[in-house]
Formats: sequence, C-alpha cells, structure tokens
Amino acid sequence: MSTDAVAREAAVADPLARNKPVAAVKKVCAHCGRDDVGNDAAVKWDVPTQSWVVGTVYDCAAFCDECDGETELRDVPVELIISTPVVFSAVRLAEYVASHGFGEPLVEAFDVGRALFDQGDDYATVAAEIVTRGLTTQAEGRVRPFTVFVQQADGRGRVHISAQSALNEDDASVAALAEAAADWNTADSELEVLGVAMGDVEIVSWNG
Repeated sequence: MSTDAVAREAAVADPLARNKPVAAVKKVCAHCGRDDVGNDAAVKWDVPTQSWVVGTVYDCAAFCDECDGETELRDVPVELIISTPVVFSAVRLAEYVASHGFGEPLVEAFDVGRALFDQGDDYATVAAEIVTRGLTTQAEGRVRPFTVFVQQADGRGRVHISAQSALNEDDASVAALAEAAADWNTADSELEVLGVAMGDVEIVSWNG
C-alpha cells in the first residue's frame, strides 16, 4: 500500500491524524532509482471544475521511462534524495550497451560513459555514444562513418574533405585518397591524409 493510502486510512481511523504532518516522499523506480516514472490510472470528467480528475490508480501498472518498461515503485524520503546523489553504475551502462547488440563496453568506454553521465546524459544516450565511438568488444568488423581530410603531399592546394564508410581508419583513408585523386585528376601517391574523424561530422564552414 502506498504512503498516501496509509495516510488516508489513518486519517479516517483517527480524525486527529489529519492534522499530523506526513513525511514527503518521492516515487522512484525500484530498478534504476530514477524518478522518471508513472502509473496507469482511470480519470473522470469533473463538471464543476471542468477538468479531468483521477478516479482510480491501478495496482501493478507502474512504468519507468528510463528503463523503458514496467517496474515497481518505491517511496524514498525527500531528505534522502537530497542528501544522496545519483551514482554512475558501470553495470547498468554495460547492460544498455549490450542491448545494442555490439558486445560489452571496453575499459576506456567506462571513463567516457562516466564523464557523459556526470554531464547529465542518461544511460541510453551514453550507451549509444559508446557504440558510435566503437568502444565495444564487437566493434571490429562493423562499418562505421569516417570523415577524412586529404591534401597534396607538398602542402599546396585546398583540402579535400570526404565522408567514408569503412571498417577502420586505414580503409577510410585509402578510400578518401582514391576519391580525392579522382576528383583532382591526379595520382593518390601525390596526396596525403591530414586527419581522420570517426563518427558523423557536420562541416558548418571551411576556409581551407
């Protein structure tokens, strides 16, 4: 039974209980501890107030947006929430990464994940970023996006920028050199790779 229900029953049994303060609580997910939760309920139209009012709150119908599924709720005193910060969970991150189907996160992925989590990103967003960066045990053998910057070997001329899909940085560089050579009608041996960026990159402006 919820804290609110207990308080209501106590008030009916003891009229003086209505004047007794009820400790403030926060509803949180029993699995992840976040408060991004809800509960299914039936609402009724109230004519005097011209608004919907909650009629019945269903049992066993709680859900958590963070976990993206059904859950159980537990009451946590507000004072406890204020004094206890949310702590990064490596286990929870690993579960989210595994759900993408690319294996387990690498050791360095946890440092990246902790930094993103401390910045305010949720586990789903952090896990997606870990997968995008290829920081998983099954990243090898997966085609990933690269942006490659190519210039003439003698340093003259403009910079050729191309988006490549490849298994790794070396393959992306080879493809970018071939593309630049074709565009400039020159041999790829006359060109060199200036840099490679992994992931989707949007070039807003370029003066080179």
